[in-house]
Amino acid sequence: MSFPIPIASVLTGATIPQLAYWRRHTNAAPPLLVPQGKRSGRYLYSWADVVALRSIVYLRQEKSLPRIRRAVATLRGLEAENLPMLEVLAPFETRSGRPVPALERPRPRIAVNPKVLGGYPVIAGTRVPFDVVASLAEDDLGPGEIAAVYPSIDQEAIGDAVSFAEQVTAVA
Repeated sequence: MSFPIPIASVLTGATIPQLAYWRRHTNAAPPLLVPQGKRSGRYLYSWADVVALRSIVYLRQEKSLPRIRRAVATLRGLEAENLPMLEVLAPFETRSGRPVPALERPRPRIAVNPKVLGGYPVIAGTRVPFDVVASLAEDDLGPGEIAAVYPSIDQEAIGDAVSFAEQVTAVA
């Protein structure tokens, strides 16, 4: 599963214009990160892309973009795989004050796990995508009706799905 741009934006803290800028190739510099996927002309970010972008946004709080570009080039050269990422994966706030949720739990009952639906955000403990539940709630289905379709989903999970969907929609 891949992440569309608005979800990648929320999970990484990068704005949509930043994502576009970091994909561009200029005379001054190659792209910082080009997503691994593209469908119908739209970019799709992989789990690895999201973790890399989140790292870039985290580092951007203290470091200049040219320094980050050099660091990314060095990491690519090292082909590093298991870097300590605990701080990058935890919630943080961008320099502009934009809150970035914890990557693995952007809401208490929303989980992001690369082994479940390729890392697409789901209701924790299930394989049900958050946006499916949020859509049902937005279509005025009550918690009981949603629970009839998905018995493992409770009212708090529905609220988290709606809240996360609103954040994703706000950046789109």
